[in-house]
Amino acid sequence: MKNVSLSPITIAEISTTFINQLKEEGLVLMPEKFSPAVALVYAKRKKLLAQKTVTPYQIEKYGLLNDPVTADTIKNMIKDGRITDREAFIDAKGHHQVMTTAIKRLNKT
Repeated sequence: MKNVSLSPITIAEISTTFINQLKEEGLVLMPEKFSPAVALVYAKRKKLLAQKTVTPYQIEKYGLLNDPVTADTIKNMIKDGRITDREAFIDAKGHHQVMTTAIKRLNKT
């Protein structure tokens, strides 16, 4: 097999293209040692999104929305109608609950 040499400019262009495509897909590169921790977070996210409702705290802690938000932001989204009355309620303990269908809808937009 022949060795192929690439110019530094070509290598830079390939690297830039690769990184940009990762960003467009919402992907990142990370050291392998972080894989187990990341896998646990994504497993928890998947489990939470399989439920009917989640709390604003859970949305914040596990990054269930594409854009980073705080629990207070979620409550404001309920007040201003971005999360409708049919998609959120206050449970018997006085905690806000948000339907996971609302989370999925917000992530699509």
